[in-house]
Amino acid sequence: MNLFLKPLENFFTKSNLETLKNKFYEEFLNESGSVPGNCLFLEDGVWENDNFFSLKNHILTKYEEVYNHTKYDIDTIMISISTKDKPILTNYIENTLKYILNNHQDFLKDYPEIKSSFQQIKNYLWSKYQLQIYLQREKFKADSIFRYKGSLPNLKKLYSLSINESLIFDTEEISEETFIEVFTKENPSSFLSFNCTTSLVVGYLETISKLFKNLNKKTVVQSKRFLASQGKPISSGNYDTNKTRFLKRKNEQKSLEMILQYIDSLNIMVK
Repeated sequence: MNLFLKPLENFFTKSNLETLKNKFYEEFLNESGSVPGNCLFLEDGVWENDNFFSLKNHILTKYEEVYNHTKYDIDTIMISISTKDKPILTNYIENTLKYILNNHQDFLKDYPEIKSSFQQIKNYLWSKYQLQIYLQREKFKADSIFRYKGSLPNLKKLYSLSINESLIFDTEEISEETFIEVFTKENPSSFLSFNCTTSLVVGYLETISKLFKNLNKKTVVQSKRFLASQGKPISSGNYDTNKTRFLKRKNEQKSLEMILQYIDSLNIMVK
């Protein structure tokens, strides 16, 4: 699926917000790059002569551009999407919006106008397309052997990337609920079968291990929740062999770049 919400997601990154702030102040500098005598730079904006230019208004204006483009992309996709793909689209939109709301709470406290726009997207999807999404936080408890460290929206976002970007799973076989259960429940009734080589499976598990306190070869093998080729659980020897293969396969490493960038962006400390 086209990850059309990526521009919206990227708007809230620290680097983008810093760039917006810098460009705002740069507009008031003179040709030599210095602050003119008729300007006073403050944390929340700039006084130029007797006029105040708000940094917040500047950021809101830039957000509105991204927001309007997002609504346009929604309309474009909804025209062509098939009925069977609507659940996938719904999950993607819901997971992405929840991820932003969960991971950028401090910023959104200062920008309630932006936070309310997520509710507007939700209402828009329902009123125009009868597409229901939920933004409230869900009760969540992770008590599995892997000891997941993050939030539920983050895990759902990982699932979306795994099916949309890296094609690790086939959505017809592995649902979001199954994915979450395998990684977070103590005694799940489900398991994960993969839509890729065993070396990519092991590379994937190694990559996402930063999100867990105890996801490693020992627990993967012990759990018997991850099925390799021929539907057999990954064994210790199988894990080691395919980890070596993965490190030699640049194309498989490249297929996980988006997931790796996402995990790094969460800045979760390894313990």
